Amino acid sequence: MSAHTIVITGASSGIGEALALRLASRGASLVLVGRNEESILSVSERCAASGITVKNIIGDITVPATVSAVKGACQQLPPLSGLVNNAGFGAFGESYSFSRQTFLSLLDTNLLAPFELSRALLPLLLRNADSGNVATIVNIGSDAGLKGFEQAAAYCASKGGLHLMGSALRAEWRSLGIRVTTVAPGRVDTCFNNKKPGMRPGALSAEATAEVIEFCLYCDPVLELSEIHLDSMIRG
Repeated sequence: MSAHTIVITGASSGIGEALALRLASRGASLVLVGRNEESILSVSERCAASGITVKNIIGDITVPATVSAVKGACQQLPPLSGLVNNAGFGAFGESYSFSRQTFLSLLDTNLLAPFELSRALLPLLLRNADSGNVATIVNIGSDAGLKGFEQAAAYCASKGGLHLMGSALRAEWRSLGIRVTTVAPGRVDTCFNNKKPGMRPGALSAEATAEVIEFCLYCDPVLELSEIHLDSMIRG
């Protein structure tokens, strides 16, 4: 693939960090988005050591100014070939007492923000597609978007919506040369939900999950990947 750019949200740790490091070794220019400035700068420095260009956007992806900053950064770099909507969070608890505001925050971050960023970057993705290439959007879903879990109604709703939104965008944009894929892992050994790596025995590693996302971004343009469901062969 010729010179190109990929955007990764939630790039300060976990899956996003692992993916950024993998893509840096491929020579992609990167736009890394996250709220933790110290962590983003650390990931950026390690990626830049591969000799690539990295733009850092420190901010909340639910804020329009952050979306605008991402678009502006992309316009300064080689053609945009990929967007990975990885940023997200989980909140869990008894449904009868679950906070309305927390429910809305889950929808805002896990569902609305990927939609807003995808459509904001659509013109830039189309430029790449117009040059005869395929542009790829990868949404990071969850097994919680495929079935319901106890005390996870709001989180399941946000991830279930992400899966269906991806399906709808896939149908709408495939004729434009843009493929939309959802990667849905089960448990991943990251800091998700206030855990730390090592606290989920038998879970998928962030690196293994990033390997699959990398494949989605770089596989043969003739392949249309709808959804990929991941789980670990090891049971904790």
